[in-house]
Amino acid sequence: MHTIRFVLIILTLGFYSIAAEVSEEVEGLQEKFQYTMKVWAVEDDNIETDNGDEYFVLEFESQQPNLMKIIEQSEFFFGSQHPLRTQIEGQEGLFEMRVTVQLTDKKTKAVGYAQSFDEPLPLKFTENTIGNYADHTAWEYRIPFGNMKKPKLSAYAIEFGLLKDGKFISIATEYKKVEDSEEILSAGGDELQMECYKCSHYYWDTR
Repeated sequence: MHTIRFVLIILTLGFYSIAAEVSEEVEGLQEKFQYTMKVWAVEDDNIETDNGDEYFVLEFESQQPNLMKIIEQSEFFFGSQHPLRTQIEGQEGLFEMRVTVQLTDKKTKAVGYAQSFDEPLPLKFTENTIGNYADHTAWEYRIPFGNMKKPKLSAYAIEFGLLKDGKFISIATEYKKVEDSEEILSAGGDELQMECYKCSHYYWDTR
């Protein structure tokens, strides 16, 4: 019995040790990127296209770190090719935008929700754009009205973060009437389809 208790204590201590290391790593990444990853200027609207299709639209701005600029500076001062250049040039799998929205039909009071996970488009690395990312990316998400007559934004969770070993680490967030995306999902309702209609990076004009 004493042996079993001892083994359980060792396993428990090991679990807490691993959890503490993971927590420290997450906190370290959040601290490192808190000033270079941002979300702001959230706006919503209803639009009708030339084809007569009606959409709820959510727009906002974001900022992400220009990792290639950091690599260029490192190579300039220290010479040789940076070992992360190949990995960073594509930037696939580094950043992720998670948007969760709750809509309420003002006419029928029906509630719906939508969620989308999207990677920002890779930053352009050409002779004229290397290092010229203007710390500004515009996003636009669209949700078709579907069965809703007059959809109104009830809540949203916009979470911009990093993918680390397949796990999402939230860095920059904007919320309306909720504390996280799970609060919207747990509230239920009709599942709606949401499309990331635009993700546009802005660059300084150096011509």
